[in-house]
Amino acid sequence: MANQFLIKETMADMKALSAAEITALQAGTYDGVQLLGYHKKGDTPAPIIYYYVNPLTDPDPGPKDDGSVVETGGIKLIHDFKKFIHVSYFGIIGNETDDYTDEIKSLLIAQAQNTTFKFSGRYTISSTLNVLKLGTKITGDDVIFEFTGDHNAKFISVEADDFSIQGVTFDAKEKQLKDCFVHLTDNIKNPRIIDCVFKSALGIKAGTSSDQQYGIMISPYGVSNFLIDQCLFSNIKNDNTGPNAGSLKGFCGGIYISDPRVDAAHPNAKDQTDFVTGNISNCKFSDIITKLDNGLSQSAYTSYNDADGIRFYGGGKAQNCDVNIDNCYFKNVGKRAIKVSYMGNVKINNISVEVDSLQYQMISLIKINKGTSVTGVRYYGNGTNLQIAFQSDDGGDIVLEDVIVDGCEVFYEINPSFQSEGSEIRNILIKDIVVKNLFRRGILSNNGYAKIARNIVMENIYIEADPARNSVQALNAAFGWQENEVFIKNFRTKNCDVRVDGGMFNIDGLHITIDNPNFLGSTNPLGNSANITWRKFNHILDLGDNSSNRDTVPVFTSSGSSTFTPEATNITIDIRGISTSYFNPDIVGSDLSKNERKELVNFNRDRVKVQNVTYKYAAHLTPPLRAAIIFEGSFLHITNIKLESESGIYINTLESNFAKTGIFLSDIFNMTQTALDNPVVKTNRIINSKICNVFSRGTGDYPVVSLGSGSSGNTISEIVGNGTPYSVELLGGQPNTRVYNVFNQTDSYNARGTTLQRPITSLVGQEYFDTTLNRPVWWNGSIWVDGKQSAASPDIAAAPSNTYTPSEVQAILTELRDLKTKLRIAGILAI
Repeated sequence: MANQFLIKETMADMKALSAAEITALQAGTYDGVQLLGYHKKGDTPAPIIYYYVNPLTDPDPGPKDDGSVVETGGIKLIHDFKKFIHVSYFGIIGNETDDYTDEIKSLLIAQAQNTTFKFSGRYTISSTLNVLKLGTKITGDDVIFEFTGDHNAKFISVEADDFSIQGVTFDAKEKQLKDCFVHLTDNIKNPRIIDCVFKSALGIKAGTSSDQQYGIMISPYGVSNFLIDQCLFSNIKNDNTGPNAGSLKGFCGGIYISDPRVDAAHPNAKDQTDFVTGNISNCKFSDIITKLDNGLSQSAYTSYNDADGIRFYGGGKAQNCDVNIDNCYFKNVGKRAIKVSYMGNVKINNISVEVDSLQYQMISLIKINKGTSVTGVRYYGNGTNLQIAFQSDDGGDIVLEDVIVDGCEVFYEINPSFQSEGSEIRNILIKDIVVKNLFRRGILSNNGYAKIARNIVMENIYIEADPARNSVQALNAAFGWQENEVFIKNFRTKNCDVRVDGGMFNIDGLHITIDNPNFLGSTNPLGNSANITWRKFNHILDLGDNSSNRDTVPVFTSSGSSTFTPEATNITIDIRGISTSYFNPDIVGSDLSKNERKELVNFNRDRVKVQNVTYKYAAHLTPPLRAAIIFEGSFLHITNIKLESESGIYINTLESNFAKTGIFLSDIFNMTQTALDNPVVKTNRIINSKICNVFSRGTGDYPVVSLGSGSSGNTISEIVGNGTPYSVELLGGQPNTRVYNVFNQTDSYNARGTTLQRPITSLVGQEYFDTTLNRPVWWNGSIWVDGKQSAASPDIAAAPSNTYTPSEVQAILTELRDLKTKLRIAGILAI
């Protein structure tokens, strides 16, 4: 009778068919056997039909596997799963206490390529499942793999192309795995891991000291086009406490693109290449930490804590890769959300990081390597939970863009290798950045100088200090000396100071505001690695080359920058909220007062162009300051400076007492209407320079312009003072100095000094106030004449008669000519 089946409840029943039942199958009385369960009725998703294999007409289906091929009474029965197998049909039943690890291994090995294996429920895994068939796929409904093995095993080792697993939870049950949950080994292509959970691994230093604890480990050698999507990595830890403390034994994290040491001796290891490609997207990483003893120092917990959400490491040699990380979330990851080291071309987009309950500080959000781009990062911190937001070690081809960080010690630390002569920082774009509640440093070029710092761009950046901090620096960039190009545009800071040092820089738009009365300036202006004896410069803004004032010579000194002209334009310094504590050495420390902190803005280098600067200064501070802005260099082009301050500009030449030359200073405006505590423009020795278009509304005893003793060959013109006793002051001998178009209440300028300091000049009629004589003298073209020295001019003409005789007129003329001669000698009349 057609479509009649034998019905059996279990596999054991089907394997025990009677002779009559077998004969009926052979005769065609039954079309097959309907199986209702495997170990018991109903323990499989649905009944299935097994068909008799006729040895005379049907191909041999192969050896029995007690799932698709079953032997009973000398015959074979077969069910064709068409490469989609629910594992319960092979007796692997979920939610049981039995360990089916060996059965799963046999199933994965025995089935054909491109087979999908479906699981349902909870399964115990006690040793590594090796995937060796092309196209193996694992999927399921509410699937949980629980680990019961030891430190010599992991869940899955993938050693074939086109592997896929989806919808599986891997629970390590607080045990230590062999390196990872799932390992994608060398040279495999197109692996897919989707919607999986990796949780509860705990490294306890069993076995070898190099054991790791990672959710997924990816070999960097030839793994191509991998996809990890919608996965959760949670509660993955290493225990480095108690007997395990004192050394770092192994790492932990979510995903590790590993170095070649992992499983290199595996018998199925393939030839290794050096290029990995793939995508990590929509994943979450939480509670990934190294457990440490309490009370460790910062250096200790930094050394022993190595828990990363995603870790790239290419070994001792930098590896190539092409990996995208998109839309991932990290919460309470102990060391870093992402570390990229010895691997290039990683693209990171739309990352969120949150910290609220870590034992120690998170070391950094992302460590960046050469060729990395990072876009769209959001960090939500809690107090002081983050040391460094971003770090880079390999110096170039880096993009950092669209970042918001709330609370960190350092925002971006650039650490190229400075040990070789060719070390460099190259091609870095830092753009569209917001940093709030900064504790210590914003953007920091650490460890001294790179020889090359080319095409460094910082644009649209806002950095604001934590209001509880009194010593914060927004930018500390020491960029070296050879082939250097640093571009800064639209950089705004609040309650932070700024320093750019070295090479060729171009600033277009820098706004510094200080409104925190507790602000004291940077406690270490030169960065983390600087010698404490270098702490000589602590300004609100410091641009230039401070190397000549350091006690230790930098790694690379200035040799190739002599033709460069750095530019600084559109700068606003608003420090009206600064307090007198900033100038008090008892508060800030004497090591920060070596220059007596008498200027707040410092341009310390040759060949710099500065224009469009607005300086707003706290009027209530105790005078005198040396200057609001100080320049220390030659070949300076300074224009359009607006000072809302009692202090002015100072051209300093005290370094080895060498005169500065080639200085052009123009369009300087002092807008304060109160008493000045220094000249608007003051120099010591300058030569062959020009100062023009200087206007002051200030009052008091100081001139508008004061040139120091020993200056020469200078031109001073268009000087206007509103309320000072004189506009121009020339100190000491100043040969070949031209002064004209000087206006103020007295329409005068004043050169002054001792008798020995009288200048050499060719300007007839030039006045010089001789402080030795305590009165002015004049240059008559050949000698200085004391205009107040008495000279005899006797009355030689007789009293005239009622009518002047010729002799009487002649006598009067003679007396007048004598008087004119003496007036000429006195310099009162021109010769």
